[in-house]
Amino acid sequence: METNLILLIISTSIKSVVIFSLGTILLRKWIKQNQKYYTDFPFLNSLGFYFYAIGKLFDIYLYIRFRTNDTTGIISDYQALAFAKARFILSPVIVLIPYVILMLVIWFQGKKKLQIGIGFGWALISIIAVLFAHSYPQLLTINAIIAFPPIFLSIITFGIINHQKRLPQINSLILMIGWSSYVVSQLIRSIWVTLGSGTWGLSYVGELLEMVTFVIIGIGFMIPAFYHKSEEQSTIFQRDNNNFEEEIENVDILSSYNLAKL
Repeated sequence: METNLILLIISTSIKSVVIFSLGTILLRKWIKQNQKYYTDFPFLNSLGFYFYAIGKLFDIYLYIRFRTNDTTGIISDYQALAFAKARFILSPVIVLIPYVILMLVIWFQGKKKLQIGIGFGWALISIIAVLFAHSYPQLLTINAIIAFPPIFLSIITFGIINHQKRLPQINSLILMIGWSSYVVSQLIRSIWVTLGSGTWGLSYVGELLEMVTFVIIGIGFMIPAFYHKSEEQSTIFQRDNNNFEEEIENVDILSSYNLAKL
């Protein structure tokens, strides 16, 4: 077995373990919450990380399966093609479903029928596209078409959240950087295949770079926003100011609160 393939298998295995660990950390964070909802950031993203980690195990099989052939050879290998299709249904379709749900909840809050309609339609069209693919390169193209719209929407969403200084419990700036880095890593991923020797070239470099982007994304969900402290201090100051107004003006609590808001 060639060195580049060994490095690819090792890097993909490490990547799977790291991403699975990130999912576990986020799930534990969600479990510790006093109030739990299935649309919470930690829960949905832990599911996404778990599914993605499983998908990388599929990749290891495909890397070994085509270690001596060009990846386009999958056209005549129907068993391997079926396996590859299962992998691409798992990731990106199933992997991205939690993120799609998250974006729909944010953009179409309270409109459950619309959320279900868009989410179900996206998943169904994506699965049909994967099933009708005839080659590995086609699957890679479909992968980009399926994945990029939700990811670009995520980047825009977290950018708006950061600009408006909302959801201080997550770091939307780091998340925006993480997802942007992920897009870049995907755009240059095919380059690594053409470099080095063997069927997969230096693909292990692409796997490691992509792993780094997921670590950044995981950190974004684990630490609060940079404006979280200043917001807390502002809240404390406002509360103290309200108490001061109550003592000086000798007004009832409700009036003092309204006065402070004005």
